[in-house]
This record gives sequence, C-alpha cells and structure tokens, in this order.
Amino acid sequence: MTFDYNSERWRRKAEAIKRRDNYQCVECRKYGKLRPAQIVHHIQPVEEHPELAWEDSNLESLCMACHNRKHPEKAAKKNRRWIK
Repeated sequence: MTFDYNSERWRRKAEAIKRRDNYQCVECRKYGKLRPAQIVHHIQPVEEHPELAWEDSNLESLCMACHNRKHPEKAAKKNRRWIK
C-alpha cells in the first residue's frame, strides 16, 4: 500500500504538525534560524516503517532546503530531469 500525500487525512495531519511546530522549520531552529516550514517530513520513512506514518513523534516540519538535505536522492532525481 502506498501512502497518499494528497488525502484529506494527510492534509489535516500535516497542518496539525506545522501548527505544533509554530510553522517553523525544526532543523533550522536548532541553529537559531527562523525559517518557515513548507513540508512535513517522516523521520522514519513510510516505506520502511508504515506503522509510524501517522505518529506525531515521527513527523517534523521542515523548510524545503532542510528536507532536500534529508533526501538527497530525491533532489538528485529532480535535477536529472532538468539536465536532460
């Protein structure tokens, strides 16, 4: 089963996590920077740990730069599309 990031349930959960994190990137905040969070990230990947997909403790709000750093493989895929 694939995780549906477009579902209403996920949109509600993501909004709740952003609200919990004050709409700020939790990674940037560790270094004293205040950047708006744009995405909610699964700390333990859904593909490997589907049982944690909806757990608040497995979710964190991140800016796009921090999310891309945590997922260099996804950024590389996107960049390859532009190079072709």
